[in-house]
Amino acid sequence: MLNNRSYNNLVNLVIIISLILIPMDPVLFLPYEFLGLKISISRMLLLFSFFLLLFNLFWKPLKFKKTFNLLFLWTCFNFFTYYWSFGDFKNIIRNMFLLIFINMVVILSYSLEKQRLGKYVVYIIIFLSIIFAFIEQLTGYRLPAARQHVFFYELTAFYINPAHLGSTLSLLSPWILNNSYFKFKGGGGLQVFIITIVLFVILRTGTKGSLLSFFVAFIFNILVSIFSMQKKVLINYIVKLIVTLIIIGFFSVTFIYTFLPEILREKILYINPKLLFSSESYISRENIWTTIWTYVRDRIFIGYGIGSFNTLFDLSSHNLLLELWFEGGFINLSLFLILLFYVLIRLMNNFAKNKVFVASLLATIPIFFTLGSFLDFWAFWIVLGICIANI
Repeated sequence: MLNNRSYNNLVNLVIIISLILIPMDPVLFLPYEFLGLKISISRMLLLFSFFLLLFNLFWKPLKFKKTFNLLFLWTCFNFFTYYWSFGDFKNIIRNMFLLIFINMVVILSYSLEKQRLGKYVVYIIIFLSIIFAFIEQLTGYRLPAARQHVFFYELTAFYINPAHLGSTLSLLSPWILNNSYFKFKGGGGLQVFIITIVLFVILRTGTKGSLLSFFVAFIFNILVSIFSMQKKVLINYIVKLIVTLIIIGFFSVTFIYTFLPEILREKILYINPKLLFSSESYISRENIWTTIWTYVRDRIFIGYGIGSFNTLFDLSSHNLLLELWFEGGFINLSLFLILLFYVLIRLMNNFAKNKVFVASLLATIPIFFTLGSFLDFWAFWIVLGICIANI
């Protein structure tokens, strides 16, 4: 028989594995559906770990923050929009289940972080993402679910597209950028090496939004370090920072011109201010946003209901805020932003302790306008659960 401590360790292990696997969701799909929803190994394990946690709460209660009320309110409102939804049955059910899984992911990551275990999930996701990316880089092998012809030159690892790979790494990068969290043997040298590798993989995804997100976290970390140091320590830090930037810059440029396809070098590195808002990518997104906005104006407060976007549009929004506004109106958008800013403000109250989490949330902003869909961007919901546990 397992004692309470052994059972708790077993539950934590299952939760860690389920959170590590959920970003791999696209490559773990099984050839089965339930009410139009695809079934995957990762989703079944997520359900199993959630019920294990519920059972564990009987003798080891977990105190939930009031912040969960905002998350549940946002979720319930999305469910309530079913009553006026223009969505078809399949898309409505899909989004409802995604919202349920989102709440599970947030609660599970929250429960781990309350025991200070959340960072291990982050590190393992980063490690696996890099390993799978380099396997693809070196061998050209790509998992079947990620074999989209439109991303021939980009790395995807085990994600459905390169944007999810790049966005996941950039969102989780504050954990390796911050010295207080990155305490492995090898010290600064290992940290610089891994930062360089992460930056290279982000470049190989060919997504500017992910690259911008990484630099938001990177610059934020530098500024925080500078303004929090004493003058004597500051000089030493600046010298180390310059050396670090030179090393990262040298290896990054070497990687870029050795391994980065020319088409991606032009896509990412050639930035002409005159062409910045006239590129094919920007024009296509501008047209999508303009079309969506013409719909939003007609139902500005309550939107078109859950699942309506994928029903009425056969395309990706590449704009989380506009998609939330479309499906649930201004009310839905406001509830989500209130949740996000409430968590951010509460974290700022103890800034010295929570700077990693603040950096991660700030790095999310460019990603809002990068990903085709945000509900299944699991790294964000893992980070949100970790953030809530630290307020």
